[in-house]
Amino acid sequence: MLLNRKIQEQLNIIKNSYIAQNYSETISKSKKLLKQLPNNNYLMNIIGLSYNGLGEHMNAKKIFSKILNINPNNLDAKNNYATTLKYLGEIDEAEKTFESIIDEDQRNIHALNNLANIKRDKKKMKKQFYCIKKL
Repeated sequence: MLLNRKIQEQLNIIKNSYIAQNYSETISKSKKLLKQLPNNNYLMNIIGLSYNGLGEHMNAKKIFSKILNINPNNLDAKNNYATTLKYLGEIDEAEKTFESIIDEDQRNIHALNNLANIKRDKKKMKKQFYCIKKL
């Protein structure tokens, strides 16, 4: 039980570090805790988000890919992966990934919003309106 409390405290520190946009610290502390909790989706996800926060999108892409190899049903990681693809200019792949999320969860507001933005950028207004209507 004591270990669980210590881990929870560390997770709270990591979360607060991320919220404060201390991305390098978040990555460092998360990697350290990952040694105790291998392949923890939460920690890996926050590392990927932190890499995006630092503009290190290729590192983020690798992390999100790893999460999805472990757990392909993790829609949050899939959404973050698609967002990272968009940052990298891989718009068509990002679009397909957002669409696959919506195929799995038609009420996923994050994927719907992100897909609507891509449709807007591609001047596909009818499809953008469809996404917005579902939101």
